[in-house]
Amino acid sequence: PELDPTNFSAGIRHQDDIGQRHGRTDLNELAHGAAAAEWLNEKAIAGKLHDVLVIADPKTLGEMRQHYHTELKKRLVGEIDKTLTNRSTGEIEKAIAAA
Repeated sequence: PELDPTNFSAGIRHQDDIGQRHGRTDLNELAHGAAAAEWLNEKAIAGKLHDVLVIADPKTLGEMRQHYHTELKKRLVGEIDKTLTNRSTGEIEKAIAAA
């Protein structure tokens, strides 16, 4: 889906000087995670999601959890806190099977 990462209050707890200077905090990335959670919430509330597995890097997953609606939580079958960007389908399938 096209996500509009407008929630820049996302990650407010990560806005320390040291994290910003060393590039450990990317507020755009955290806002994207919040937007993804909000999209999932909308689908769960509308009854359009059933079994949901969330895969995200640990920091983004932590931010997403802050935004989970009760209806989404009911549909979560699991979470994987790993960065799987640019991984092959086979590697992603192995990570899911191992979870």
